[in-house]
Amino acid sequence: MTCFLVWDDEMKKLDEKALTDVSLKMTACESEVDLQHLLLNPSLIYLNDCACNTIRCILQPFSNEPFFPPVSSSRLKTINASLKLITDICILDVWDEFENLANPSNFLSLELKKLLEKSAEKYGETLKKMEFHELCRQVQSLWLTLSNESHPYCIFFHQFDINYIGAAMLKLDLSLAKAIRRSLINQLEEIDHRNPTELENFTKTTMRLFVTLRNLLNLIETFHLPDCRLFHFEEWFKEITVFWTYSWREVTQKMVERTITLDEDGDSVKYGARRPLPAGLYSFLCIQKGISDDMARLEFTLPHHLVICSASVVNIMCQNINTYAKKLFNEAMRNHEEKASRLVRATNGIEQAMCFVEEGYRRFAQFQRVEEIVDKDDLAAVRTTSQRLLKSTRDTCELQISTLLSHFVTLKNDIVMRIAKNLCADGKESNGGLVRIRILKMLKFWNFKSSEFLIQNRTISKSKKLDILQIPFFPFQFQKSYKREVSATERIESILECCYGLVDDVRCLLLPNCFKLSTRHFATSLETEIRKNIRQKQPAEYYSNIYIALKYIYEFLEIDDRKDINLLSDLHLNSFSTNDLILSYYDSLCEKIDRTRFGNSPHVDVHISYIKMDDENTISIQIKLVKMSPIEWIDVLSDRVDYFVRLELFPKILFPSNKFDSPTTNPMPQSTRPQWKELFEIQVPLECFFLRGACLAISVFDHERFVDRLVGRGFISLHSVPEASEEKPTQRLQVPLLANDFSDQNNVFYQLLKNRSCRDAVAKEFIETRTRRHQRIRALQTYIKRNRHRVGHMLLG
Repeated sequence: MTCFLVWDDEMKKLDEKALTDVSLKMTACESEVDLQHLLLNPSLIYLNDCACNTIRCILQPFSNEPFFPPVSSSRLKTINASLKLITDICILDVWDEFENLANPSNFLSLELKKLLEKSAEKYGETLKKMEFHELCRQVQSLWLTLSNESHPYCIFFHQFDINYIGAAMLKLDLSLAKAIRRSLINQLEEIDHRNPTELENFTKTTMRLFVTLRNLLNLIETFHLPDCRLFHFEEWFKEITVFWTYSWREVTQKMVERTITLDEDGDSVKYGARRPLPAGLYSFLCIQKGISDDMARLEFTLPHHLVICSASVVNIMCQNINTYAKKLFNEAMRNHEEKASRLVRATNGIEQAMCFVEEGYRRFAQFQRVEEIVDKDDLAAVRTTSQRLLKSTRDTCELQISTLLSHFVTLKNDIVMRIAKNLCADGKESNGGLVRIRILKMLKFWNFKSSEFLIQNRTISKSKKLDILQIPFFPFQFQKSYKREVSATERIESILECCYGLVDDVRCLLLPNCFKLSTRHFATSLETEIRKNIRQKQPAEYYSNIYIALKYIYEFLEIDDRKDINLLSDLHLNSFSTNDLILSYYDSLCEKIDRTRFGNSPHVDVHISYIKMDDENTISIQIKLVKMSPIEWIDVLSDRVDYFVRLELFPKILFPSNKFDSPTTNPMPQSTRPQWKELFEIQVPLECFFLRGACLAISVFDHERFVDRLVGRGFISLHSVPEASEEKPTQRLQVPLLANDFSDQNNVFYQLLKNRSCRDAVAKEFIETRTRRHQRIRALQTYIKRNRHRVGHMLLG
């Protein structure tokens, strides 16, 4: 202890060996030290002063040493060796017994921390003077150095209770933030937004800087530093992220345009059982994945960046799909010997690219991170924008796919024409029709002993595509002209078998959605060919067979929405029997009455119900005519009106006039609102009562001297008449009246009957009966105009 008491570092230095020996002895006898000794406290104060002076002397040569950023651990060896002796004094346990006294250990830590902060501050000043690109490189170097070289420095400073990276970065924080923000602002002012190359370089540099700062932040966050400016570095890039999206779009557009073309793609043979896809599709998908990886690597936590980049990534991918689809479309539409294969590959490529983005856009655009960070309004905006972009792109792609498929179907038009001709043929199949299908089926199962066979002294190879119609004389029973009656079922089965083969071939080539679109084109092409070949004025059975076959074809073509297939509707109507058309005509009139039931049209009030008769084969309809509202199309000021009502059952094919009476009310002279209050009973067979189209007509006439004039007619469907009950014997109805013409020119069933009347006696009788009254009325009006004086004498007489 005496050695330390006389130690005066300003006068002379003690011998290191002697100092070491004394330190060892003091350490060895620490347990025997009398802590209550009066000289211990002043001795420690003096010892602290001497140790602090020595520490200053030791650290003086290292005052300009670059402790930050770390360079090499070899520089630490010198200072570590110099501090070894003094650290032995600093770690004596006796200092812990006097916590109120200053000790050299705290002083040493403080001095080393000052040296570290001074070095970090000096480094920060150099950053402020750097040009932008040099600053970016320096920040990158800083992160690499801290990641790879800081471990020895951390251990060295940690033994003196100093957080190396934390202390240095806190001191560097302000300088680093100012330098980077200033450089970014200057770059934004100087950049030429219209120069793609400059914009691309700016994007690469700033994105690399952003990622470096993210990595640097992740590194220092492990040291639990207090809040500093680096924690908010994303705000420095608020005005820059939009340029990244521009650059992503420009770069990826160029890359998509450089993908492999269909000319370099080969043909569909190499795909085997797989659906053919363009070879450039893989490159396209990798490009989209690259955009996603770029965004994921940035690890945005600021809502502003997430909203902009998420929506932009979806937009860029949609634009890339449009570019790629246009590229494939143009290449596939060129004339080429393998145009069918190119059309299929282009179609599948567009569809697969669209499906890839539709299925993965949430993952590509970091939607999970957006949902965690962004507020509800911005999240809803991003979702809505993305869905609209995808829908618009889907519509554009499907339009291009539809055009490609229409050309693909055109190449298959010979098969479609053959199917249409066979559909529209009569019961006799000719050499060019079903016989070809049956012969090909025979050839398919014909076991040839050799790879060739002889026809008319010509050698034909089995591998060669053979058209039966090109063979002048086919062996066996087909040497003569083949023509026989076939059943409708046999003909439909043969046609469907041909369709199955065509559909299966197309299904194997196209992706599901493309196949679904192609079936509509096949259906449209088939409809066009059928309309060209269908025969007019044929029996209903002819149209019925075509309708049945076409329904089966549409069924395995998977066409669900048949509203746009007009041919089916036309065939279906033409396949009706004449009786069915007449029933449908009256059913349409009843539906028209129902649609105007709650309007302001004139009407007749009735009470109506039905009961079953005792024989249970007859229905009795009880109807009471109450009153009628004014008829707007009758001029009561210039015409004398004497209304009466006749009850009739329609159609007459079910209810002929000679078997079913038509009860009539008494005329109501000169009454615009007649009230009859008459009760009638009409009996109807049970099998006709519930038949759709069977109806009760309430015909309103104006009684005149020469001929009664029909002024309006209403219809009640028999199946809609309510059954009488004890609680409600009858039900009150208001039956609207239709004008005399019934607008038959717009009724499709009436027009079909009119067209059929030239060859069908029932239809002819219906049309003539329907128009006979109008003809008589017009003839009477003409007679009165020409013979006014004679009609006047007749009236006076």
